[in-house]
Amino acid sequence: MTAVIEFPRRTPLRTAVAAEVRALMGRYNVNQTKLADVLGVTQTQVSKRLRGLIPFDVDELDVMAGYFRVSVTELVGGPANSPRPGGPTEGAEDAASSAAEGGPRQIRTDDLRIKSP
Repeated sequence: MTAVIEFPRRTPLRTAVAAEVRALMGRYNVNQTKLADVLGVTQTQVSKRLRGLIPFDVDELDVMAGYFRVSVTELVGGPANSPRPGGPTEGAEDAASSAAEGGPRQIRTDDLRIKSP
């Protein structure tokens, strides 16, 4: 007997993340098959995530953030929803392996604003 895990239908956060990922895919002309390769899942699984039927997990968010050169915060609807210069990284393997190995992450200094007293 196989256990079936049922996720609740669409949630606002799941829908917002999917919309942001779809926007980045459109901006950089990345199709579902390419994103599936980057994430190491099938195209069908990407399709379900993009429709909000299944949530992206945190590891997938981290890999996509590296690939699209945005922060995870931006993927979940945080501030500064503009991509870093350069768009998607050339090698999907590089983004995935860098994230998996805990490699250095680029920090956006424009997000660190110092307010004068």
